Amino acid sequence: MMYRITVAIAATTALAALAACNNDDNTTNPPTPQTARVRVINLDTASANAGLFANGTAVGSNVGFGSAATSCIDVPVGQTLSFRNSGSTTDLATNANAGLTAGQNYTIVLYRSGTTAHSAILSDDGVTAPGTGNNALRFFNATGTPGDIYVTSSGGTISGTPSSANLAAGTATTGTNAFMTFPTANTQIRMFNAGTSTGTPRVNTTFTSNNLSASRIGTAILTESNMTGTSTNASVVSGPCS
Repeated sequence: MMYRITVAIAATTALAALAACNNDDNTTNPPTPQTARVRVINLDTASANAGLFANGTAVGSNVGFGSAATSCIDVPVGQTLSFRNSGSTTDLATNANAGLTAGQNYTIVLYRSGTTAHSAILSDDGVTAPGTGNNALRFFNATGTPGDIYVTSSGGTISGTPSSANLAAGTATTGTNAFMTFPTANTQIRMFNAGTSTGTPRVNTTFTSNNLSASRIGTAILTESNMTGTSTNASVVSGPCS
């Protein structure tokens, strides 16, 4: 009789343990997400439609040249990221072990310098929303040479020191000035050769509040009109993932 009681107790304990393991509603220690949220921007003149791949597998839809993806995608962390033209099996720019952190947000830019495609990964986390009446903007220089950036109202006069001076090619504003605060009326972005502010700007683009996040935060990816083969540059201002 004692043997039967022991078996019954053991069976009950095993079933309880199995039920605990199968409980998907574990809010005390929820599983750590293994993906990051990413917005893709395609400013590569040789890529009419480009898609992001993780370890050779497509993630998300293709993005047309001169535009930002309308929505963010979940991208696995710890994998090699690359871009490919639509229908191609050849990698363009590649970021081996891209360094994405699970649960965080990023903007990934495909751009071209000379004959070479590049990709840049920009973190979108840790940005403080600007105060009422202001926007917060970060700049990425997707041209081939350094430049001085000025942000003014539409048609506003260029004067004083640049908002970002001598921003190197292929880099973004960083540190405490990664995202700079500007009045919401300042919607024109112009970039000149470093040290100058007269003549025809190398980059001349405008944006609206629709290009920013709901908290008025955005990244301006700047290219020159002569890099697109048309009279219109492909600069993009886009809000971060959230």
